[in-house]
Formats: sequence, C-alpha cells, structure tokens
Amino acid sequence: MCNTFSIKRLALLMRLDLQTSYRTILVFATSTASALLIYFLLAPLSTTATNFHPSLYLALLFIGGFWTTSLAFKELHDQERNYIFLTLPGSNLEKFVNKLLLTSVGYVVMISVGYFLLSLVISTISKLLFNHVQPLFSLCHHDVLLYVKIYVVWQAVFLLGSVYFKKHVLSKVILSISCLVIVLIATIFVMTHLFFDPMAFVDRPFFSYMRWYGLFPDLMNIIFWWLLAPFCWAITYLRLTETELR
Repeated sequence: MCNTFSIKRLALLMRLDLQTSYRTILVFATSTASALLIYFLLAPLSTTATNFHPSLYLALLFIGGFWTTSLAFKELHDQERNYIFLTLPGSNLEKFVNKLLLTSVGYVVMISVGYFLLSLVISTISKLLFNHVQPLFSLCHHDVLLYVKIYVVWQAVFLLGSVYFKKHVLSKVILSISCLVIVLIATIFVMTHLFFDPMAFVDRPFFSYMRWYGLFPDLMNIIFWWLLAPFCWAITYLRLTETELR
C-alpha cells in the first residue's frame, strides 16, 4: 500500500479529516461570518465606503489559509496520537495529497463560495435596512484570481513547515522566510558590489539599479511561480515518508 494510490482511499481520508474537524470548521466559519456581518452592515454608514471585498478576501485567504495549513500535520507530531495517523489505511502519497487538497483547493473553494454567499445575503439586508446596495464579491475579479495563485504557492511553504516543525508552525515559518529573504538580499548586494562598479550606486538606489540592469527578475519569477511549490511538495512528501519509517 505504501507505493499505491487509490482515489477511493483518498476520498475516505478526506471525509475522515472533515468529520473529525467539522466543529473547528463551524466555529471558524461562524466567527468569521459574524465579524464580516458587523463590518458589512456598518460599511454603508461610511461616506468613503468602496468595494472592500478584494482586501477582506485577501486577509481571509492568507491568514486563515496559512493558519489552517500550519495545522495540517499536527497529529503527526503528537507522541500520544501520531500512531493513529501513521496506521491509517492509506499510502504516504494519499495522505500527503489529502492534506494538500484540503488546505489548498478545499480551503479556497470554501472561503470563496462562503464569502460570495455572505456578500449576497448582506447586500440584500443592507438594501432593506439602509436602502444601499453593496457590491457583490466577484469570484472572477482579476485581483481575486491573482490572490489565489499567490496563495497556492505560499501555502506549499507552510505545508512544508507543518510537517517539519512540531510547535508554533506559523511563527517559525514566517521567521524562516524572513531570514531567508534577508540572506538572499545580502548575498545579492555583496555579489552586485563585487561584479559592478560601486560608484554606480551613488546616484541610483540599489534595487533600482538591479531592475535597471535586469538582474535575476526573470529567474526569480520562474522560481516563484513554477519551482517553489513543487519543490516544497516534494520535500513535504519525503519528510512524511521519513517520519513514518522512523
């Protein structure tokens, strides 16, 4: 079973995860909907109210999604209960794909559909109470589609962190990303000063100088959009297999 993949077993694993965490999902959905309800109803009272849906959706998608992803392999690090996860009837690949789909596609669909339905209900209530029609949340908005693509990439990083770190996954992943970015910037800065004339930086800021000469932008785009997520997925799967063997 370790080297097999079954859609039926994958579906059963997903159903099991949803059944065991439905209370958490309901609490999260109810509290989020309540907060958004208050915000939506107060929005017409503001003279500067605009289409705030993309920014609110971004916050829900990233904050809630990263937090959910950081808990994906929580039971794997519980010394008293990890045997339950490790002995589930399914291969490592099925367990990995299950967590990946639930925290990426599953979370995006849940938040997107739920947010749209909530905006529809609140728009109706706002029309009745304040005679003000609020704009509906559009799932096809170009900003929303961009947010989803960015989330899928960064979500892979937090999924990797959830299988590596035992506690405080969210803060540790953010700290690791920050340290990596600092090291990368410092490395580029040193290399740029070694291979280019330092006097060129007098009249031009460092990052503007990099963009002017086209240093690494295409490469960084390729790494971020095409390589980062598959790399994190592969390492997550290998780490999951290593944990089971131990």
